[in-house]
Amino acid sequence: MTSAPMSTWESQFPDLFEALDAQARKAIVSVLVGHSLEGLAPDRTFAANLIDWQTGRITEADYDARAEAWARQRSRPDE
Repeated sequence: MTSAPMSTWESQFPDLFEALDAQARKAIVSVLVGHSLEGLAPDRTFAANLIDWQTGRITEADYDARAEAWARQRSRPDE
């Protein structure tokens, strides 16, 4: 069986994805693709926060707070 090709995010941030199994990788990449299509341009911080939440390293409340901080910072990039 051949392995699936790496996504853009997996190749950009391999350390974030290395501990994930194939199903988790696919789920995370799917969310990142969806956000990209919506114009959000996920970056390393966004991907790391999503992975931390999905793997149970942080709570949903922590994820929400980080996502809100990420969005605020992105809306004021000169600060």
